Amino acid sequence: MNILFRSLKVTRSSLDFNRHVNNLEYLKWMQEAAIMHSTRLGWPPSRYIESGYSWVVGSHFIQYLRPAFEDEQLGIITWVSELHSRMLRRQYWCVNKKTGKILAKAETQWVFVNGKSGKPCRIVDELRKDYIVVVNEEEVREFLQNMLKLSPENDDANPSNEE
Repeated sequence: MNILFRSLKVTRSSLDFNRHVNNLEYLKWMQEAAIMHSTRLGWPPSRYIESGYSWVVGSHFIQYLRPAFEDEQLGIITWVSELHSRMLRRQYWCVNKKTGKILAKAETQWVFVNGKSGKPCRIVDELRKDYIVVVNEEEVREFLQNMLKLSPENDDANPSNEE
């Protein structure tokens, strides 16, 4: 569960006037993947509310490598790459499940905050023990290759940045 893979199909509502996926859709999908990953790690939104803590975005960075189009099957992969006293860095890749090509790479710096004051605070130990940091990108690539092999829409996908 250190790495999450989420499948999705591009719908017409995700497209912009260029008929490819709108940049904001990637951001939305990545945030949804972060919430799914946190939930799988035992931290659904309700647990944050009950414990009086939350996350806010410190920064987002997205590198768009190639477009996605209507009806394409995509995968969003996410993992925690750094965990500090008051923040974590989460990485994301968006891949075409058929070709294995990476369409976008992103990272978000999430700041841990006190739910009442909204001010940054130390990440609590109970959360820290549930979040495993993945520092080896090769581990991520192997995980992704295994996930793509399990996908029925491709036979020979290989995660790659290359054209």
